[in-house]
Amino acid sequence: MSQSAWTVSLPEVWGIPSLPRVHCETDVVHGRRIARCTAVANSTNPATWFDVADPVKLIQHREAKPWGAELWYTGIEKRGVSGVETTGGEKLSLAAYLAALAGEENCRSKTFAHVPLLKILDPFPEPEKGCLYIEVHTEKWETYIITSVDRSVWPDGRGRVLFGFSQEKIDAFAGNEENFKAALLQDAKAYESVRRALDGGQAVSEELRSQEQAAWQRLRTYFGFLEVEPGSIVRVPPFIPHSLQNGVRVVEFQTPTYERLILAFNQRVLTQNHWDSEDALQRSVFKSTQQLVADASTFSTEATSAWKAVVAFPEFTVQRAQVGAHSALPWGSRSSAHSLLFVVEGDVVLSDSEGRGRKMNATAGDALLLPAGGASWTVKSEKASPAILLSV
Repeated sequence: MSQSAWTVSLPEVWGIPSLPRVHCETDVVHGRRIARCTAVANSTNPATWFDVADPVKLIQHREAKPWGAELWYTGIEKRGVSGVETTGGEKLSLAAYLAALAGEENCRSKTFAHVPLLKILDPFPEPEKGCLYIEVHTEKWETYIITSVDRSVWPDGRGRVLFGFSQEKIDAFAGNEENFKAALLQDAKAYESVRRALDGGQAVSEELRSQEQAAWQRLRTYFGFLEVEPGSIVRVPPFIPHSLQNGVRVVEFQTPTYERLILAFNQRVLTQNHWDSEDALQRSVFKSTQQLVADASTFSTEATSAWKAVVAFPEFTVQRAQVGAHSALPWGSRSSAHSLLFVVEGDVVLSDSEGRGRKMNATAGDALLLPAGGASWTVKSEKASPAILLSV
């Protein structure tokens, strides 16, 4: 037997006042490391032990947005914290779970294995409400996997993602970056002025609404647009202006960094009292050879026997697989980072490769986390239809 116990203040570790102080314990039983994490305020009712090598199912946190909603699977922020459910049915916050995995020393030094940010972006269908910020990142890497397109607004099933600058518009400025960005900035500031008049709380005239619509459409002509459909994959590296458009639902993997520059938005910005148009434009990639370079490839209709890398960024690689009916595929974690599994379509059963009889069921929309260095598991589609999976 090998036991360890410590108390950790999650607010101090994560900077989130709403989180509790917890008492973490680890033990080794029959060669297996187990852990539990109990809120100090609830110490008379200890949590259930779980095997730290097992995957956990991620519990969503829903965050309302002016453009729709975000569903966080691995979010740990002041606005909300995602949760996990262990193979034994124990539910706890993701922050507490990661503390139990990390151990006392790592909790004190705030050293945790890397977890990519996984979430669903679910915009409204209306174009005046459902377009996300036109924004630029300087550090964050993002990947969009399109899961559905609202045919009430995109009848042909092909939606749009604003991505980079319009090559046609660049050509209209003879490829001159300085003149192009100066004109864009002028139109962005003109639109922002109209936007603030609309958001000022005063009675809005039809003339002002008409001005806003014209100014917004003029501003959009500077940007390029990708056509996407369910299964399309869009890679968004830093310094590329981008905006998911209305009625296009995506699974998003990204580096867990909160930083952005808002270039423009056709609604009131609630998170800050200013736009970052000038700074965003100065940092944006301009050269035409680097525009619209995202992958927009669809999922293969053929079953695969191995994971295939579809996006490789410096901090993570997104892989996909289509598991045929009654077929199976191994899923394992990396040594220094936790692995994520997301079920895009179908139903799967996960079973441990060591034959201990433990299983987990997952269906479309479910996501799971396998701890760093955890044992390999088998993912099987036990029904007559295939399953589409993503892994990081």
